[in-house]
Amino acid sequence: MLRAVDALHDEMGIDHIEEIPEKDERKEQMKALVEALISGDIPGFWFDHVGEERLENADNARDYLDLEADEWRRKCDLLVKQYRKQGSDLSRSEIVADYINRQFGVSVAWFVSHVVVWNRDMNRNVAQMFLLGNFNGVEQGIRIATEGIRQHNEQARLEDVDADRDDLEDDVDEEDEDAPAE
Repeated sequence: MLRAVDALHDEMGIDHIEEIPEKDERKEQMKALVEALISGDIPGFWFDHVGEERLENADNARDYLDLEADEWRRKCDLLVKQYRKQGSDLSRSEIVADYINRQFGVSVAWFVSHVVVWNRDMNRNVAQMFLLGNFNGVEQGIRIATEGIRQHNEQARLEDVDADRDDLEDDVDEEDEDAPAE
């Protein structure tokens, strides 16, 4: 289905779907997702299929996965102490932001919401993203194609109106030429 929508976009001259995984790759992802659902290791699946691409040093980020608030605070305290020993006078939040950005290449907000605070909703969202991803891609592709057709039709309508206006003006000019002179 994704390839068909991509071919439609090609024919219409509009942007293609960003990335279409190969059939074997999608099959392997689905197999890994089913295994993760059975074993309960959705976070591990997420790291393997999303985190690896999004995070620098993704394996080190696993140490922060689904931390309790107290444990996250302790890790942040340890970071602050290490920075202070090195003479840093940055604020606590600046130290944590600097470390997360340098270590993992993402903002603290993204890191906390995607790694530290892992909950059942995240499990469901990851499963839905991979299970429904192709369908969502097809739906998005159809919407983009529909908008392209809508714009094309509007442009054609405007061109028809302009052509009708020109024809009408030509008719009026011809009537003026045919009218008897006074």
